[in-house]
Amino acid sequence: MLKSLLKNWWILLLKGIVIVILSIYIFLNPGIAVLGLSLFIGLALLISGLITTITSISYRKEVQNWKWHLLE
Repeated sequence: MLKSLLKNWWILLLKGIVIVILSIYIFLNPGIAVLGLSLFIGLALLISGLITTITSISYRKEVQNWKWHLLE
């Protein structure tokens, strides 16, 4: 599994970059902070769920209980 994580390191990097960009957006628009925060949380959860789904499916050959990761 460590080899797979090292091979797909860019997925975690992409997730971090997206979260940082959304954070900057919220701080630059304080007037719509509630809307921005809702957007941030919704998009972060959506992106995180998509990334978790993609990685769990791609690791199904290396990980025995990959269905638990998919359920996450």
